[in-house]
Order: sequence, then structure tokens, then C-alpha cells
Amino acid sequence: MRNIRIGDIETAYEVIRRPVKHPKIELRDGGIKLILPHSCDDPEGILRRHEAWIHRKLSYIRDARREAEGISLEDRSVDELRELIEGLAAELAGRLGVEYGRITLRTMRTKWGSCSSRGNLNFNTLLRHLPDELVEYVVLHELAHLVERKHNRDYWRIVSSVNPAHERMEHLLSVYWFAIDRDEGE
Repeated sequence: MRNIRIGDIETAYEVIRRPVKHPKIELRDGGIKLILPHSCDDPEGILRRHEAWIHRKLSYIRDARREAEGISLEDRSVDELRELIEGLAAELAGRLGVEYGRITLRTMRTKWGSCSSRGNLNFNTLLRHLPDELVEYVVLHELAHLVERKHNRDYWRIVSSVNPAHERMEHLLSVYWFAIDRDEGE
């Protein structure tokens, strides 16, 4: 691990060499993972070229972590979560005019939910710590993929038609992720 200063933020970064065509920057665990092709010999130059983007993302993470300090988590069981999700999915699918397959709850390390190409919905059991309105938003987010697979303009129009506050919901999901991480680390 090496350190680099990005604006007013000092952070660690790790260089990982893989057989990839293009460099990839991941912000994980409070640091940067820089995945580079074997032929790339200027990791710091790549970080400098993307400095504004990295600073914006690191600042967002820092601010979301601070906001998470004041968050209280819900305490519902996985069975209660399943019941909530199943009810929300039925209601929201009707509003969107879509049909879904199976609903599965499992522990996920990096996502709140996913939607398979077969229309099956997967949800993170950590949703049990979120308020109802955020669980509802995650269900909507996944169901909208049954209409539009990609997070493009059409997708966000669909989400917005049901929840115009989707940008705030996305932000709150980040804050709650850090709040859960904080509580699990204690």
C-alpha cells in the first residue's frame, strides 16, 4: 500500500496487476484499488489524471460516513423483511405492469439487491436494518429493471415516475450502508 494526497484527502492506494486492457479505479474500504494492465508503469499518473473524480467520490464517502454516525438502524427479522418485500413487490409490480419470478433473500457484500435476466429478484438480508421507505425504494429499483435493464435515462424515468425522490433515496442507501458497517464493526 502506498499513500497519495488527493486535494485535501490523504488516502492509501493499492496497485493490482491483472490481464486487463484498461486501468480500473475502485474505491473500497476507505482506500483506492488501482487495477492495471501488466504493461502500465505509471500508477500515480493514472490517479492524477482522474484526481477530480476520485476527490469527488472520496469526499462523498467521507460525508456519508459522517452522516451515518447519527443513524439508528431498524431491528426486524429476516422473516419480517421477507413479508415486507413480498407485499411491496406485488404492489409495485402492479403499478409498473411487470411480472417477476422468485424472490430470494441472502447476504450480499456489495449490493442491496439484484434482478436476474429471468426476472428473479434477490435482496440483501441487511435490508432488515433499513426503514420501510428505503426497502420500498430498493424493491422499486429492482422491479424497474424488468422494464429497462440498464441504468440509463429511460430506467431513471421509470423509477422517477413512482419515486421522484430517487436521488435522495440513493444517497440514503449509501449512508445506511456505512451505518450498518459501523454497527457490525463494533
